[in-house]
Amino acid sequence: MVKNLYIQGQYIKIIGFLLLFLSLAFSVWARVILGKNWSGVIQKVQGQRLITKGPYRYIRNPIYNGIIGGFIGTFIIVGTLASLLGMLIIIVTYILKTIKKERFLVESFGEAYCH
Repeated sequence: MVKNLYIQGQYIKIIGFLLLFLSLAFSVWARVILGKNWSGVIQKVQGQRLITKGPYRYIRNPIYNGIIGGFIGTFIIVGTLASLLGMLIIIVTYILKTIKKERFLVESFGEAYCH
């Protein structure tokens, strides 16, 4: 039997589900706004331009943040050691990817990205 790391009530699971759903919806919105600027890897895309509308108006890296939020919501719903470890692996991975992407965007867009 898989043991939960904390006491889970119905309301906790609802909060986890809402966080999961809203976070992933936020990521999808960001992806749609990126359009042809999106790439699965950090690289220059032909005709790439700096996007500053939609979720990019409010935060940097909204896709990454949404994915992290989705994994946090999943941990809240599931509550097991495996879900905690998965969440931590994703958080570390996306922090490292964000650092690399920030460098790339500063090099590509300079002052326009920094403001």
